[in-house]
Amino acid sequence: MLRKIIKFTWGWLPIVVLLGIILILAGNIGEKKSLIEDRKKGLKLLEGQLAASEKMMDVINIFSSSIDIETANKKLAKQFGMTPRQAKAVSQMPLENLTVSKQNKIRDRINKLKKDLSENATQTIKETSSVNVVTMELKPRTIRDRINLPGIIEPWIKLDVLTEVRGEVKKKVVKEGEKIRKGALLLVIDSRKYENALKSIKASHESALASKNRIEGLYKEKLAKKSDLDSIKAQVKNLKAAMDNAAYDLEKCIIKAPISGVVNKVYIEKGQYLNSSNKVVEIIQIDKIKVKTGIPESDVSAVRKLTDFEVSIKALNGKVFKAKKYFLSNTAEPMARLYSLDLVVDNSGAEILPDMFARVEIVKEIKHGSISVPLYSVVSIKNRHIVYIEENGTAYSKDVEIGLQEGWWVEITKGLMAGEHVLVKGQRNVYDDQKVKVVQVINDPEDLN
Repeated sequence: MLRKIIKFTWGWLPIVVLLGIILILAGNIGEKKSLIEDRKKGLKLLEGQLAASEKMMDVINIFSSSIDIETANKKLAKQFGMTPRQAKAVSQMPLENLTVSKQNKIRDRINKLKKDLSENATQTIKETSSVNVVTMELKPRTIRDRINLPGIIEPWIKLDVLTEVRGEVKKKVVKEGEKIRKGALLLVIDSRKYENALKSIKASHESALASKNRIEGLYKEKLAKKSDLDSIKAQVKNLKAAMDNAAYDLEKCIIKAPISGVVNKVYIEKGQYLNSSNKVVEIIQIDKIKVKTGIPESDVSAVRKLTDFEVSIKALNGKVFKAKKYFLSNTAEPMARLYSLDLVVDNSGAEILPDMFARVEIVKEIKHGSISVPLYSVVSIKNRHIVYIEENGTAYSKDVEIGLQEGWWVEITKGLMAGEHVLVKGQRNVYDDQKVKVVQVINDPEDLN
């Protein structure tokens, strides 16, 4: 009884109308200008019809295997995640009852359309006019594995000269920017109190020394105690030390340059009162300079083996200087996790100034005679790298493996040979066996128009 209800309730009109539309579209495909596009539309309709019919068969099977409508609605709701109300609505909808043979006919038509589309697409590509391309002949070249890191210029030595005594500045000799030699006079501090202190201590020392000589004579005659002699000897010794300190303080009233270099800063003026340990001048040495940079952990091993580097300075129009490794830290900085590298650069011409920014070129590896192509000539598809070559007016793809990269060049470790002509322009518009027209042959990517 349930099967009869299904047969009469679910009308044939929707399927007749839908199949009629599909047949009309299929018949019109050949009459339209764009054959491939029309066939694609027909294919989509057929695939949609097949998917719908398969779902409908599932619904019909549920009703066929149920003892009544209520049981069928429950099964329908459970299998398709519907509410009871939705399941009841579906059971009342007019659905087609396609047989398996009819579904197979639709599948056959879908397969035929797919085959026709594939053949037409291939034919269209072959009939398309040749693509204009630019090629480059492969020649062995040198490629470098290098990194470019930021750096900062520092003086070879930067030294603050400090006072060791207190007093008023009586004389200031140097000016900022002045070149000086070791021992040159920088300034003079008022020394009068230190002169007086030295005179006083010197007089006390001489008096104590005379007393010592007198007591020694008395001691020899056994007219003085041993303790008196020891006491005066200690007094003489202490006064001698005090006299030496006073002489040292007096000497430090005249401040001289401890190293040769350039006076970078002057912190004092004439008449200024200075305390001990006040800064007087800053002297720097820049006849050679340091370049400080940070090395990532992954590059430390390679840098350890190197001694020669190149440093370019933007402020000097990118001029390149030769550099030598001076020191590579054995520990990384806590925050940046970089290993400090100090380089030394000759600066006898005084071109380079402290605090200029620099770029450090580090060449980790050099390969001579490698096959390299411009990076943009490599077409990446998922995990594949493809390069197109031109041979007798036809483009062919080649799977390649890449290695080192230097600027816009990338090393090809497998897949290409010297003498082949690689597409460097137009390579993204061609396919295998595509006819191409070479409009330019270049030797270097910079020659590309």
